[in-house]
Amino acid sequence: MSDLEVCILPGKDFFSFTETPLNISLIVDEAAVESFPPEAKVDVSPTVFIPFQILTGQSGTVPVLHSIAVPLANNGISILQLSTYETDYTLIPEELVKKALSCFPPTFVIRDESRLFEDAIPNFQSPFYNAKRNSVNGSCLSMQLQDGEKTDGDQWINPEFLSKIATSEQITNLRRVVSFPDCPVYVTSLVGSVEAVQNTMSIPLINLLFYSDDRSFSRERGDRFFSFTRTAENASLILSEPCLSLFPPGSLNFCGGSWSILKIEDVAFAFEQCGIVRDFTEKLKNLGISIFYLTTYHTDYLLVNQEDYHAVMNALVHYDSTDISGH
Repeated sequence: MSDLEVCILPGKDFFSFTETPLNISLIVDEAAVESFPPEAKVDVSPTVFIPFQILTGQSGTVPVLHSIAVPLANNGISILQLSTYETDYTLIPEELVKKALSCFPPTFVIRDESRLFEDAIPNFQSPFYNAKRNSVNGSCLSMQLQDGEKTDGDQWINPEFLSKIATSEQITNLRRVVSFPDCPVYVTSLVGSVEAVQNTMSIPLINLLFYSDDRSFSRERGDRFFSFTRTAENASLILSEPCLSLFPPGSLNFCGGSWSILKIEDVAFAFEQCGIVRDFTEKLKNLGISIFYLTTYHTDYLLVNQEDYHAVMNALVHYDSTDISGH
């Protein structure tokens, strides 16, 4: 399987690519890692993560993200948080899944299609026991608030995510600095089924993933922000306005208008630090807004609608542990 197939072709695997001015970060399954050539300079962390799809009817709702992050952080469990156009994913280290499941209150319904963690789920439900299995293999878990809007529960993904987790003595409550890069982006998804990635969108995606430079866009590649996440059912993109010109009119769904990027600094290897998602959603949970949250290999990013930018900035500066610096 080539790198191009991993990125573009629809399948059972989960693929996420995020390029920032700092680096390129990948979230893939184990088979995809093995497809990289030996000479590739790729830092791969050894910890396998289990993905939980959050079923609430919409993505990026701050109180929901906060309610999930709080019990995990309070029990010393670091997480990867990933928002897409369609939904949110919380990725928990496989070795800590049973501990994580035991710390959620009864207001959460945990579903384990493969029954791998049944003994660790106090309020275990198996609505899929007699149902036809989805085409995606592996253990499949979802998380749903009982009072939340119910959504289709058939969107499952392979759990073999590779990343890294710190030991408990390495977890510290670091001072965080939030900056606001001047690079508004758009949160989109491809219109139609994920097969559109292969059939009609391969060329613009290949250009974005592999060949984009300052000859094609007003910004140099080293100064751009781009994220592409593909599952068996959906393909979600976060991209700047110059990149939109690569896609035919009507080929993308848009979530609101433009979004501002907030970079959480001083947290190298962000997914090693416990409580980042909890702390920042705590500051924003009462604003009545939605955000998109992206954990990369080196840092975390918040995407806030530009209409909410000043409200978010005011909320953050009222916390002593947060400094605001602009770019």
